[in-house]
Amino acid sequence: MRKYWLLGIFVFGTSMLYADNQDKIVFGIGAGNAEYNKGAFNEDDKLETFSFGYEYSDFYSVELSYINLGQVTDRFFPPNVVTVTPDILSLESKGITLAPAFEFDFSDNWSFAARLGLSILDVEKQWLGGTVTDSFYLNDTGGTETEFFYGFRLQYDLDDSMSLEINWDNYEVESIDVDTVYAKINFYF
Repeated sequence: MRKYWLLGIFVFGTSMLYADNQDKIVFGIGAGNAEYNKGAFNEDDKLETFSFGYEYSDFYSVELSYINLGQVTDRFFPPNVVTVTPDILSLESKGITLAPAFEFDFSDNWSFAARLGLSILDVEKQWLGGTVTDSFYLNDTGGTETEFFYGFRLQYDLDDSMSLEINWDNYEVESIDVDTVYAKINFYF
């Protein structure tokens, strides 16, 4: 609960410091790749995101997003079980993120941004194979994880109503680092 309060104070407190009269509402849609990096979870899957944000000024914005980090599988040999074929663990994660972004314009159309935000992800696990009998493994079906994430983006403004961006973010899901790279198109209102 403390994470929520800290992020809320940070997001809304700093937004008032950087506000000017050039605010815009932003809607974005993006797609890319999510790469899970741990053990046999060295796999990747497609990523989808939809975002709604508010741009307070040329150098500060806040974004609320839905993100789907895809589904990956892991081959697993259970402890104390003799088997020829491994069980398979499937892991899927999706949820919402909230993040402020501090932007730096380095030309008329190009900008760079850094963000630190909060992710609330619904993690679903599913065991396939049947040799696992230990309730520790069978009862762990995932749950909701609340973690901080960080990322960077490079943005090109096409005009006052549209921009393209390339994003890199790092999430943690079930103690697994998930690196994401995705492209996004934004519409300003």
